[in-house]
Formats: sequence, C-alpha cells, structure tokens
Amino acid sequence: MVQEEPGGTGDGGPEDDFSAPLSRRAQIGAGVVGVLLTGGGGVAVFVADNQAGTVALILAGAIFLLMMFGGSPLHSLGFGEANLRFARRRAAVVNEAIDSPPDQAPRVLRDLEAVNTPGRPDRTVNALSERVYEDAVAHFLASNFPGYRTVREKPVRPGRRVDFEVESPSGAPLVLETRYYRSGNPVGPQMIDMAAGYHTVTGSPVLLVSNSPLSRTGAEHLHALREGGADVHHVQWVPDGDDEPFRNIVRRLAP
Repeated sequence: MVQEEPGGTGDGGPEDDFSAPLSRRAQIGAGVVGVLLTGGGGVAVFVADNQAGTVALILAGAIFLLMMFGGSPLHSLGFGEANLRFARRRAAVVNEAIDSPPDQAPRVLRDLEAVNTPGRPDRTVNALSERVYEDAVAHFLASNFPGYRTVREKPVRPGRRVDFEVESPSGAPLVLETRYYRSGNPVGPQMIDMAAGYHTVTGSPVLLVSNSPLSRTGAEHLHALREGGADVHHVQWVPDGDDEPFRNIVRRLAP
C-alpha cells in the first residue's frame, strides 16, 4: 500500500489527529448552539404537543453544552441503550489496536470501524485499519506457507514499495497488495490499475487482497486486463472468514 504515517499530523503520535481538544472558537460555537437548542426546547415544552421532539431539542442542546465545557469533540450520538462516544474513546481503541497481536484482528477491525464516524472518516483510524489488516495477512502467510519466503515492504522502484513479495520453495515470486475498505466498500478500477502497474514493473503475478468484493466496474476492468495478458488477480479475505480461497490462489500463483 502507499505508506502513510499513522499519526495523521506527523507530530506526537496517533492521538493527535482525533483526541485534541476543541479550539476556543469551536467551544464558543458549541456553547451558542447548545444555548439556542436548550432554550428552544424549553419554550417548546409549554407551547408544543410533540414532547418527543422537545426532549430531543433539549438533549441535543445539552450535548453541545457538554462539548463546550468538556472541550472534547463529539464523534457519535446514541439514544436509549446506545451511548455517547467522545474522542477519548477513539484514542483508547487506537492505542489498543497499536498493541494488539494479529490474531485479534477481527475484533480490532470491528472496534476501529465502530469509532470511525460515517460521513467523517478519520485518516488515522483508516491508516491503522490498513496496518492491522496487513498484519493479519502477514500472519496468515506465515501460518499457512511456512516454506515460503515472505518479504514485507519490498521496494520495486524509487519511492514505491509493494506490501509483500512471496517466493515459493520453487523460486516462483508473487506480489501481494492489501487493501482494507471501511464499511465493506467495493474495490474499484483504480486499485486494479495500481495492481496492474506493479505487474508491469515487477513482471510477477500480482494478487490484490481486500476485505471487500470487486465492484461491477472493478470486475469488468480486471477481466479486460487479464484478457489482454495482465497477470493480475483479486481475492476477498477477512481474518475470521473462509481462508480456503486465499490459500488456493497463493498456491496456484506461486507453486
């Protein structure tokens, strides 16, 4: 994968990107919104029949006031049995993910997914999810292909590296690229082109491993490239899923 430092901001570690307190201006803005919402809800209690709506207004206002006084950005909101998750929860999940062993990847990836707010993706969480998934792939290769030589982050040209080069006992090399897609978004033509580019540079078969299936256009593009002679392939794999398709395609491409 294209390498990106997990820290996001580049100074001070993974928590900098998402656990920093709100700026003074943002706190004031949250306070203003909170006062308006709670005030509007309070008035609505006496003049409106929709009690659920007025309670929601008051609750939303209280949340913004909490953001002002606590100085922490709100990343998700739940009602009833759900809860509020602030930036500190994200920091805890990220710190745990950094120290987690590869066999914990299914749980760690689910936790990272849960704190990555829909519509507002966190670059740090995305990069860490990629790393956790790549570590799980490395663990899979070591467990299933002990006689194979595996090199991570193999340079293929100045400034570019592939995630893995796998060499079978017979000497047949295979390039592996991994991609983790949040929320199971499908793999599109752009990633297929990237894999084809690595095939052109290395001359080796390239296997793109992802947790998601190909999109329709991605599948059509891969088919067209292979019809044209490109030795490029894709397999969908998740750490707690069926290993057999992944195992079989590696054995076929690097016998």
